[in-house]
Amino acid sequence: MRSRIIDEFNIQEKTVLKIGKASAKVRELSSRAISGAIQALRMSKKSRGITSQMMMRGVPVLVDEDGNPVPKNVKGFGGTKVIDFKHGGFVKIIGQLHTTEF
Repeated sequence: MRSRIIDEFNIQEKTVLKIGKASAKVRELSSRAISGAIQALRMSKKSRGITSQMMMRGVPVLVDEDGNPVPKNVKGFGGTKVIDFKHGGFVKIIGQLHTTEF
């Protein structure tokens, strides 16, 4: 339970580190593999969250530390945030096409 507070992938990371204590060769191989694998797991969880917010609320934008949108010409800076679209998210827009009222 305590490790889940930090991160749900903390258990996998600890297991790989524990296996790495077996030998120097295993430690070297696991240190190369762990950073990419754990990072990929964390990013996949974040992308699922952003996609679900896009479906329900609106459009994703890049923002700086203060929450202000980053200009399009700036590359590799900012975090992703979903802002509310005036017509709602994808589900609300497409859902109106499937109503029985005319």
